[in-house]
Amino acid sequence: MLLTTDGKLRFYAEDGAELGAVDVMDSWEESTVWQDPRPALWVDGHTAYVTDPASKKLHIISLAPIAQGEAEVFESVDLPEIPNEINGISRTATTKISAEVEH
Repeated sequence: MLLTTDGKLRFYAEDGAELGAVDVMDSWEESTVWQDPRPALWVDGHTAYVTDPASKKLHIISLAPIAQGEAEVFESVDLPEIPNEINGISRTATTKISAEVEH
């Protein structure tokens, strides 16, 4: 998956062939100042989340139909501030976590 400056989220096969793309936002330019907000992508299973600083939105994209060469933005959420980064914890993670506490 690749979020490109033309505002598209593009999908690729393992051999590099493009499977499809979905329009997510307006085109944007990469700033030369690394601290400036820019669109960011985070993926969890069959859902992609893309921040859009220009519109102060979080776009949520369903990836389930990629096999048919399609995907769709199924929700866009207004944010109270300009987003600068995104991260998360996968709800599909299967790693067991344990901790030992010394007394």
